[in-house]
Amino acid sequence: MSSSEKAVLIKPALTEAQVVELAERLYGLKASNVQPMPSYDDQNFHILVSETQATRDHSQSYVVKVMNTVDSEDADLIEAQTRAMMFLSEKGFPSPTPIPTIDGKIMSLETIDCGEQSKTHMVRLLTYLPGIPLSETPIGPQILYKTGQTLARMNQVLAEFQHPILKSLQRPDFLWKLSNIHLLNKYLYTLEEGSDRQIVEQIIQQFQEVILPNLCRFRQSKSSSLLA
Repeated sequence: MSSSEKAVLIKPALTEAQVVELAERLYGLKASNVQPMPSYDDQNFHILVSETQATRDHSQSYVVKVMNTVDSEDADLIEAQTRAMMFLSEKGFPSPTPIPTIDGKIMSLETIDCGEQSKTHMVRLLTYLPGIPLSETPIGPQILYKTGQTLARMNQVLAEFQHPILKSLQRPDFLWKLSNIHLLNKYLYTLEEGSDRQIVEQIIQQFQEVILPNLCRFRQSKSSSLLA
């Protein structure tokens, strides 16, 4: 592939049996139950562990996170994100943390059989944080305020985070960055004509006219670069 060609992103499509095999081979864990979890470009599974080979602990639960093919090629990016989660946890912030593999790695690049051909995916095992996803919570002023407050606390904590590969988080064209709202213009066609689309169009227009020309004056947030 030439430098001008963009890699095709392929979302993982592992079966539950493959997740069970990965958990035992990489982490020495015997999964008694595997449940798919929501994800955008990656694949997540909530696993219940009947016992571990090392400690014989019972009823533990974890998240197996399998990265898409494009992000799996960027080990520095995934490590920086993982180290940031570890840093947040060390500072007392509720954050998933990685469980090391049997040989002590915080992530493992695996070649996985996907039917017609094999794909390479980065695999991590993370601690499970119980709770209710924001998408399933009734939205109101109080929950929005609490969400903003939590994000502000996260940003304050991450301001202290330092790591040699931190620069890998700076992805100029990353669509999930708030500074890239204008890049959403090309996806407006996915919205039906109506009031919702008009609101989105107005927000993008205001961003282009008011925020974008003054973007260099705003303080950069590390937390916005950690979303995956």
